[in-house]
Amino acid sequence: MKTLRNVFGKLRWKLTASYIGVTVGSLLFIAVLVSIPLFTFILSPIDLLDPDYWMEEIYAGKYVDFMRQFLAQSPPDVFGVKLLINNLDVLTESSYEVITIGDISLSITTAPQLEGAVVDAKGSLLGVTLGDLGSTAYDTQNFKSHAYPEINEIMQAALDGETEVAKLSAKRKDENLLLLAIPVYENSNSLNVSAGEEILGAIVAVIKSLPSQELLPTYIMRIVGSSLVWFLIAAGVVGASFGFLTARYFEVRFRKLYAAADHWSRGEFSELVEDQSTDELGQLADRMNRMAVQLQGLLAERQEMAVSKERNRLARELHDSAKQQAFAAAFQLGTAISKLDRDADRDEIRNSLMETQAAINTVRQELTDLIHELRPPEMEGRHLADAIQQYATEWAHRNDVEVHIDVEPDRDLALEGKQALYRVVQEALANVAKHSQATRVEIRLAYLDERVRLEINDNGIGFDVNQPRKGLGLNSMRERVETSEGRLEITSQVDGGTRIEIVIPSKRG
Repeated sequence: MKTLRNVFGKLRWKLTASYIGVTVGSLLFIAVLVSIPLFTFILSPIDLLDPDYWMEEIYAGKYVDFMRQFLAQSPPDVFGVKLLINNLDVLTESSYEVITIGDISLSITTAPQLEGAVVDAKGSLLGVTLGDLGSTAYDTQNFKSHAYPEINEIMQAALDGETEVAKLSAKRKDENLLLLAIPVYENSNSLNVSAGEEILGAIVAVIKSLPSQELLPTYIMRIVGSSLVWFLIAAGVVGASFGFLTARYFEVRFRKLYAAADHWSRGEFSELVEDQSTDELGQLADRMNRMAVQLQGLLAERQEMAVSKERNRLARELHDSAKQQAFAAAFQLGTAISKLDRDADRDEIRNSLMETQAAINTVRQELTDLIHELRPPEMEGRHLADAIQQYATEWAHRNDVEVHIDVEPDRDLALEGKQALYRVVQEALANVAKHSQATRVEIRLAYLDERVRLEINDNGIGFDVNQPRKGLGLNSMRERVETSEGRLEITSQVDGGTRIEIVIPSKRG
């Protein structure tokens, strides 16, 4: 269930579902709006028992033409009349137009039950169907219907040459029944006849089982409803296809945004979003590209500021350490030279030269430390524990200080974290060499849950942490730790040594 929720919760399927819902819902709403005036104002007045309509249909169906051929013979072809009267299914389908709008029309196809009888010009019965008319008492000389008495009157009107449809028809609305008498003339195929045209006979038709006026809406709804179902299915398929393709289009564009955001999260601001459209999403991509360009500029500016700050720090370090020691060495050399000029005691000259040599060694050591700071070992692909071990060992040998190292093997730690911790070790040991007069230093590195802790202790003279200090070493360490989103804690007291603790997140590298 969770998998389905994740799949169908994506933008592609949400847009597809929305297109299906909007398409099908809109069509249903339109269908309801159209149906109300259709049934109220158009379908309600329709009368499917219209005798004019059926009189025209029967004449137009060529049925009268066939019957005329049999009645025109002398005597009439009774066999042909009976054969034709028993095949009235030629009239059992009729199309009734309800509404026409341009090339679009709505029509009702009716399938009534028909019964009929054919008489000659004298009223003699020539043929009859097997329905109610067939069971009516009659003789061949004088056809009379007891089931439908109205037939006798309208049949006689037809034989008398009547041309008004109202006098040639009768309705039984309670039974949904229409009775017609269709005169068959010698030449005419309609009620528009020439004067004196001979009547060959008449066709009596009983039309029943038509859709009633009350059942007409249901009849229409059944026709329209079946068509509407298939139409809605087709509309749903079209809406789904359109929604899927549209969602796919937006999904591709969003993926470009995701890819660019991933590059930016790694500091690669040169990767821009490729989207040339002018819609809202294209405008968002354009703004994000401009933001990336600005961030790249700010990053470059920040790097330049960091370089400048580091240069200032090194300049102060050189001024406070190497330069002062070089000045002292030069002073001692000058003293030794002046003693030579005065032919001073050789022991005094020796002492001055030894002091000069010590100052020069101090300058060399200071410069070596600075060079190590400027050129730390490459940490990419190298273990932090090995780098700290190597540097601390070399530092202990140069400064004649005992160093105890307890570092755990590397785990998950980002490259930036490794470099920050290595720099902190450098700064701390440099401060020990310059200020603490310590004889022992302890370095411990431990990996905790999602954190890394570095601890550096010395047994030097310590200092008052509440007093401001001129050196840049502690500030530099604090800045490095804060850049790695960690914390720095320094504990020290006069003649009590110094303890430095750093904790940073162990982000994956």
